[in-house]
Amino acid sequence: FLPIAERLGLTEKLDLIAIKLALDELQKASSKDDIAVNISAQSTQSTSFRTQIKSMMLAKPEASKRLWLEIPENGAFANIDGFRAFHKDIASTGCKLGLEHFGRQFDKINLIHDLKLNYVKLDGGFVRNIELNEANQAFIKGICVIVHRLALSIFAEGVTSAGELDMIKQLGLDGATGPELGRMFPLK
Repeated sequence: FLPIAERLGLTEKLDLIAIKLALDELQKASSKDDIAVNISAQSTQSTSFRTQIKSMMLAKPEASKRLWLEIPENGAFANIDGFRAFHKDIASTGCKLGLEHFGRQFDKINLIHDLKLNYVKLDGGFVRNIELNEANQAFIKGICVIVHRLALSIFAEGVTSAGELDMIKQLGLDGATGPELGRMFPLK
């Protein structure tokens, strides 16, 4: 539905609602886990959106420190100046900022340090059947070295099997998301 929301100009509204719900959940006394929210790169380009989320986060400072905001790599790199403005506007809130679907634009890895990110999430395409793909293993191991030298965390997206999870642990990633983790840690 996101492409439709983008065409209709609704991404800002959806992203604001998602962030509000996340902050509300994080503020509950029973909430112990951090929450990551994927937001549209299109929303981050809007001064109004940036002002509204900053205001929401400053109103809930403890919750904001446990909020992780993720923007697709291609969207951040498509308008790097807009992404920098987004980061500058929300930096004081203490939330973590990361790129998802990372690695497809490897030629722009030199920009990662400059963006002052906290983490990246490696695109699931690199992770698929990683235990069987030595070329992707070497690539991921190299990316991990670079990302860790920049003092960032790196996570794998879309881990679907125990074999993939075992291999990403060996390659030096800091964590993972995906169906395999859902099977390991089902919601109660």
